Amino acid sequence: MSVDTRTDRCNGQETTGQGAPVGVSPSLFRALQGRDRLCTDAAGVVMRRGSPSSEPSHQATEGGVRVSSVLELAKGSGLIFTGTVVEHGRSTVPLLASSPDLMVVRIDRALRADPVLGDMRGRLVTVVPSTPAGLSIGAQAVFFTNSLIHGQGIAAREVAHLDPSEEAATAETVAALPWEHLRERLADAAAVVEAQVAAVTELERTPFARNAAEWAAAELNVTKVIAGNAGKTVTVCFPTSKHPMWASAPRFRARQRGIFILHEPAREQNSLLTDVPEGSLVALDPADFQPVQQLRQVESLLGTGK
Repeated sequence: MSVDTRTDRCNGQETTGQGAPVGVSPSLFRALQGRDRLCTDAAGVVMRRGSPSSEPSHQATEGGVRVSSVLELAKGSGLIFTGTVVEHGRSTVPLLASSPDLMVVRIDRALRADPVLGDMRGRLVTVVPSTPAGLSIGAQAVFFTNSLIHGQGIAAREVAHLDPSEEAATAETVAALPWEHLRERLADAAAVVEAQVAAVTELERTPFARNAAEWAAAELNVTKVIAGNAGKTVTVCFPTSKHPMWASAPRFRARQRGIFILHEPAREQNSLLTDVPEGSLVALDPADFQPVQQLRQVESLLGTGK
């Protein structure tokens, strides 16, 4: 996945941000709302709008879609780091042949990386640049990439890169990603309730079903409807299977109390949801359950707080 520059001018208007949720800095909340617009300079370095290098400017595009914020770049990049280009044309990974377009980059600071990769500082990464010109040897940047190869070295495909002065802002945006994910889950929810689990019942299972969710149903006693429509009791189904497809879903237990972010089962998109009883909602994502202490943050993200 690459990023090229187009002739579209940067949008000169800012969106109007709401107050940050309790416990979230205003800068993080601005990132959630996509206020920090970016442009690319002639060398392909993405610059924050208003910086000297961004005039005249062109907005970065990804597959023809405008990349409007650091947040969008971060959401689309699994490996983000500040690094220094140390070599051109060579691959540090045996499975990737050397090529004139490749860059070898030393990681100075990992900003987002899979924990299984361990300490990334000082390690070399072979980067497939987003533009043929790439960066010169010795150049430093904040790299947004996606890993291509792990094992006997790391190779990654560049999405875009920022000027190194954007390191702190990028780190802050990466820290905001869980909040952005929660905002998205809230936006898609059929109901958001504060409730307590009255009982949990295992549902009938289809024998020998491949990747079966092994559904259970939790009956919720609702104490507060935060968003959507819900009665005094709600049934939510959740998977209990240890299969990787379902392993990260929340597991509920009797007397558990918190904020439940409930969704309609998308049976048309996923045949594995056809076993969910009619009238039941589902919780499939780790973010679909929040501790009750997060009520004010949830209400702020929904815009329902007072």
